[in-house]
Amino acid sequence: MDRNQALLDEVAWLLRGHARKHLTLPDLLTLVRRGNVVLPVDPTHLGCLWVLDRSHTGRVTINDLLALVELCRTRARHYQSFELEAQLQGYCTLQMWRALSGPDGVQQFAAWICALALESSPERRAFSRHGRQQYVGRDAVAALHALLRVQQTQSLDLQAFLDLLQRCAEERRLMELSDEAQDDWVPLDTIRELAQALFRSSCKLLQDICPAGELRAVP
Repeated sequence: MDRNQALLDEVAWLLRGHARKHLTLPDLLTLVRRGNVVLPVDPTHLGCLWVLDRSHTGRVTINDLLALVELCRTRARHYQSFELEAQLQGYCTLQMWRALSGPDGVQQFAAWICALALESSPERRAFSRHGRQQYVGRDAVAALHALLRVQQTQSLDLQAFLDLLQRCAEERRLMELSDEAQDDWVPLDTIRELAQALFRSSCKLLQDICPAGELRAVP
């Protein structure tokens, strides 16, 4: 079977029963977990996902997937087979860094992570005592936990990650842990602050690897 047709069939399976025509982060995690289609890179690698999600809205279309596959095929000519995935991931990460290395980079990155979280949450909530603050559910937290490799890098399982986010939110007076109605929810502003902290902590490393003056040379 043609590889693109196999991908189209898998996307159709993922979207069965949904009115939407785009994939979300949980869909991509399921795509990788099922393993029915072998892609050149893991689309849930942070840098690869940035390149894949061309609109940076948290909504990935089949055309986005096909464009990533074609990009990988083009770039593969420059790499040895044994280093292909690592090199492609590095290339995508550099593309993300080039796009975000300007003065508004932290805001752009945080807005993108928030968009991923919103699209990953089948339901969203608001609590009257917290004004217009949006809250995302456990599904969104689980998707971010997987995307950011929290278990592997911080040894925090999903529940511990959720608890941490909720404690941070309580410190900011965005939720009350004693309120059972808020048990499975996290305010979007807490997700935004997490993304901003992650970006700022990564900047020094990325600047050392590829200084801003050298980014223009990245093809």
